[in-house]
Amino acid sequence: MIGITASVDRGSDSLPLLRGRRVLYVNEDYVQAVRGAGGEAAILPLCSKECADALDRLDGLLVTGNEKTLPRKLLATIESVGLREQNPERYDSEAGYLREALARGMPVLGICRGMQMLNDVLGGTLHRQPPLPDGRGHDQAAAPEETWHTVTILPESRLARALGTLERRVNSMHLQGVCEPGRGLIFTAFAPGGGVEALEATDRPFVMGVQFHPERLIRRDPQMLEIFRALVTAAHQYQLARQKGGVA
Repeated sequence: MIGITASVDRGSDSLPLLRGRRVLYVNEDYVQAVRGAGGEAAILPLCSKECADALDRLDGLLVTGNEKTLPRKLLATIESVGLREQNPERYDSEAGYLREALARGMPVLGICRGMQMLNDVLGGTLHRQPPLPDGRGHDQAAAPEETWHTVTILPESRLARALGTLERRVNSMHLQGVCEPGRGLIFTAFAPGGGVEALEATDRPFVMGVQFHPERLIRRDPQMLEIFRALVTAAHQYQLARQKGGVA
């Protein structure tokens, strides 16, 4: 059972009945990717005091990316604005889930903003993503299901084992990127020009983050499903160890 964190927003003009009310939502591609990899998906509520109770019923955690563009006032100051300032309610919830999951040794996969959250919670830093060598930004103009640039993957990394290659075409929908790694994390994939595209923990059974959105690429590149299968496999091992009393 994989818990999936939700985007948090307030009802807008496109949802007049929900205007001003908190809305939680998840792109179905995440759910389908987890199911396609052999797992079951549970969309998580906002975490407050119930973080531990929610994780008691889970075997893995998937921290998702953004589903909408940041407000203009934040985009204007993206060089200095942190993840919490972008969405305090979502940040506090995801940080709570991440801290609890990491403390338990639960498998974790972070995607795009989720990778940045993982790095942030472990004490890492962010910066505005520098442009690609050809002058394009990382917030691609193409549809999310299309690829935007190549990533180079380190040998022996979890990502290399999942994708079976040291180079892959990926999509790109972000303005900020990881700068300094958090505690116990190493960088494992890079965009042209050096931007960080993946990271993983060296001191935990399965903790991985990718800056791109593999859930949007599975139809084009079925091998991307292997990232989710790696999470589900690790979650099954965690479940078995928990049943034997080997983990919290």
